[in-house]
This record gives sequence, C-alpha cells and structure tokens, in this order.
Amino acid sequence: MAQGSIFSIFGTGLGPPLPGVQAGRFPIESTLAGVTLRLQHQTGEVLAAYPLFASAGQINALLPSNTPIGLVLVSVSYQGRSSSPEPVKVVRSSFGTFTRNSAGSGPAIVQNFVSPSELPLNAPSTPARPGQTVILWGTGLGPITAADNLAPPVGDRAEPVEVTLGTRPVTIDYRGRSGCCSGVDQINFRIPPDSPLGCAVPLGVKVQNSIHSNLTSIAISADGSPCRDTWNPPGTARRWGEVFLVRTVTGSNTQDQAGAYFTEGAPAPRIPVTGTCTSALPRPTGGLAAGPELALSGPQGRWSLVREAAVGYAPGPAGAPLVLVPGAYSVTAPGGADIGPFQASLVAGSPLVWTSLSGARSSGLTVNWTGGDPATQHVVIASESFICTAAVTAGSLRLPEAVTTNLPPQLSLRVGSLTLAAFEAPGLDRGALSYTQWTARTAPVGEPLLAASPIRLPGGQVIMAEIAAGGAERQRGLMQRPSLEADRGMLFLFERSDSYSFWMFRTLIPLDIIWMDSGRRVVFISANTPPCPSENSLSCPVYGGREPSQYVLEIGAGQAARYGLRLGDRLEW
Repeated sequence: MAQGSIFSIFGTGLGPPLPGVQAGRFPIESTLAGVTLRLQHQTGEVLAAYPLFASAGQINALLPSNTPIGLVLVSVSYQGRSSSPEPVKVVRSSFGTFTRNSAGSGPAIVQNFVSPSELPLNAPSTPARPGQTVILWGTGLGPITAADNLAPPVGDRAEPVEVTLGTRPVTIDYRGRSGCCSGVDQINFRIPPDSPLGCAVPLGVKVQNSIHSNLTSIAISADGSPCRDTWNPPGTARRWGEVFLVRTVTGSNTQDQAGAYFTEGAPAPRIPVTGTCTSALPRPTGGLAAGPELALSGPQGRWSLVREAAVGYAPGPAGAPLVLVPGAYSVTAPGGADIGPFQASLVAGSPLVWTSLSGARSSGLTVNWTGGDPATQHVVIASESFICTAAVTAGSLRLPEAVTTNLPPQLSLRVGSLTLAAFEAPGLDRGALSYTQWTARTAPVGEPLLAASPIRLPGGQVIMAEIAAGGAERQRGLMQRPSLEADRGMLFLFERSDSYSFWMFRTLIPLDIIWMDSGRRVVFISANTPPCPSENSLSCPVYGGREPSQYVLEIGAGQAARYGLRLGDRLEW
C-alpha cells in the first residue's frame, strides 16, 4: 500500500448502516460518523488514517503520506468497539487503477479527452482513438508534502511512471494528484498511432520501484466509433450471451462442462487482443430467457441445458453423461420471453499440445505449444487472475512482467485452444458458441520479489530496495537469488534497536551488508561478504552484531564503495 493512497476495508459492524456516510468537505477529519482508524507501525509509532466513506460493511480511507515504510497494523474503532489489528505493508508508491466493477479487474476508469468540457467515460460504445489523449484514474503514485486532508496540490510528479497499452509504451503528459479529491491520482497519456485496436486492449502501469498495477483494459477503435473485434460483443451491444463448452484435462482426469447465459447490460468478460494479457473476469450470469431448455448435440450424444432463473443454463439432472470430445457441435433454442429461436454450430478440432513452461519469474516465463488448427482455433492461457491470447502459429507466448510479478509461488495455469462461432438471434445483439480445450497444470515459479521502495543515499544516488519487514521475509532475505541488479537491494526493518547478526547461508551472490541505527545512520559495513557454500548452516560465519542497529541494507558486493558510503552517513526513505 502506497503512502498517501486510498484503501478499502471490508467486514461487518465497521460503521453506520447503509447507505453509509461520506466525508463531504475539507478538511477531512480523522473521525467520520464515529469511525476511526488506528495505524501502528512496527516500530511502535501510531498514526490515524482519514476515513472517506464509512458503512457497516466497508470503509474507504486515506493513508497519510507520512506513514513510515514497513509493516503497519490497521484497526477500526466504532461505537466503543475495536477490531483486531491487521498488518499491511507500506511502500512509497504502488499504483492501483480504478475499474468499472470497483474490484480492480476489467475495464479501467478512463476518460476520453475531447475538450475540457467533454470527457466521456471510455467504454466499448465510446472508445478512444489513436492519437487521442485519455485520463486514467487511480491511486498510489506516492506521498505528497502537503496536508493529506486538504485539497491536494496539482503538479506533475518527477518520479518515473510507465504505462503500456498491449505491449506498447505510451507518452505520458501528466502524472500526479487530481485537484478534486484527496488521494486520487490521474495519468494523462496519448494513445499511440500504432496502438492495437479492440474492445479490451490491456492497460498496465508500472511505478519507479517496479511494482505493477492491476491489469485492466481500455476500448480503442480506429475512428472513435463503437469498437468491434472477433472476441467480444460489439460496443453497441446491450443484450448478448454465450453457449460455452469446456473440456479440462488435468493429468489423467478429464472434466467436461457446458452452459449458457444471456444477459442485458452486464459487463462482458472481454478477451484481450491477440498476443496480450489482461485480468480475468468471472463468466457472468444471465437472466434472459431463450426458452425453458436448449438442445445440445455432439459426437458423443445429445443433452439438454435447462434454464435456472436469473443464472443461466446448465445441464439437466437427468440424461447421458456429458462427454465433449473434439468434433461437430450444434445448439438449438426454441425461443423464450426475451430471445427468439436460434441455432448455432461449430467444429472443434484436435487440441493443441502444451509442451512446456520455460524460463523463470525473474527472467520471464514462456508458454510453449505445438499443434492446433490456425484456421479455426486461437490459443488461450489463463489462471485465476489473468487471461492471455495468442495465434496458434506463434508456438509460444512470453508472459509479460505485469503478469509474472504478481504470480503466487505455485502457479495453477491452463493452456488451451478456443473455437468461437458467432450466431444471431431475435432480441440478441451478439451471440457466440464456444468450445475450449484446456490442459491444466500446477508449476512452482519461485517466490515473488518483495515490494520495493527508494532509499536515498548521501551522494544523491537512489537504491530500489525490497522491503523485508516480517519474520519470514527477513529470514529468507536474498537466499537463492542468482543475481542482483545494480542500484537494487533489500532493506530489513526491525521493531527495535538490537544487535542483529547476518549470515550468507544459501545466498548465491556476494553482498555488501550495511547496518544502521534507529536514526538511519550507518554503524557498520561488511563489504564483499562471500556466500557460504556449506549446506550446514551452523558452519556459516555470521557478520555484524557489533553495534546496536534497527535497519540493515543488503546491496551487491562493491556497491558501498562505489557509492562512497561511510560510517555515520544517514540514509533516507
């Protein structure tokens, strides 16, 4: 969580009943409708967050810009009762893009700049066009020096920010606070002339400490007219739906699923343009009726998809087992109160073969495959958090850094082929019949990098240091890291001043280790500290522990001398 950013807490009994209470004017107080938020840093320092909205189930609040880096325990108090404290890690910057679904996935909150008085919300029906300036809204660009509870100062921030559309970088004209609201940031950028076009062009933001935002999407068309692409409902669609057939193979286990939904006005789970990735959205439910049941036929039999009110269609409880081998499929609907009769068909070819997942999280992960039918299929790659597409003929897709950075240590990945056939039906703006053949595996991809924050040295240099604030993070440190880039490091934060010893057990690279006291002044440097090759941790020498310290910085061997660091120097973060 970034200094000076907006965050949300969900729970029960947090505040007044719905519709809740909104902070309505400046200055924003530290108490709203009896709700207060206590922040206790791991060093013992106590601050208060500024509640912006309070209800029984949700609190939106502003983290003060002067909240120290490290672990902070957050607790809520309301009507004399306090919640248990929950830990969060605070860093200088960590941008989060606001989204239409308020859950951080799918279409981003972006305005198309037409004129100062005409700023329509970007959507498939009102996409941006190449060359146009758009305004992206979010929070977490970093702290400000002014008071957080007053109208924020407007001005472009000098700190590096990168925005990509698909795989293309964009030109940023402004990145900084919006004058309207505390903690709200905006990034104004121009759509590149060669931008990919579509209803779901992936949009990502990376701040200076290499923390990636949530992956979202934006709609772009050549001339600003409603977007149209192969995958997704056209921009003007209000009523749309899908009949989906899914085969998933996990080792020796095969699972077949089928269903349908027809909906009106709901956000579509849009698939990104070919060769890119974006956040995954759950398949929506749909309450529109195309008859009491749909008739599905395929190589292994016939089945009925029975309507469940307000949910969609699912296989009926009776009938032959669902077996979805490759081949020809058709679905027929008799028509109902909302959608007229229709018939759709497709031919699902043999599945592609997922051959390997190569590379590493730090250097990039690549999915490789063979086979598939380029005339009728596309490759889809997905996990719980993202979905990617690729052409069958590509043979591989390198997962972007925005995806690999945020992966869990154990990645559950699905790789498959998608066959899609559009159909028309009275009362429906867009319909599709799809067949997806997945291969699912779980693969270890290693521990993710810790969130980083800038450390400023007396000579003006800046080190981007991962923050090791908890016990497990401090114990693991830089173990098993094959390399460490220049101007990168790891900062260990401790709760109190003490004599802390470090070792190089299972550390693969030599390091400079720098101890600092509670005032952040250097008290000891172990330069060119060698790795310990022994598998017996007890035989590894220990370093430091000579002077009381509260912070320890690890950087590459020789870097302390390059920076000219000396005893007594004070570091800033």
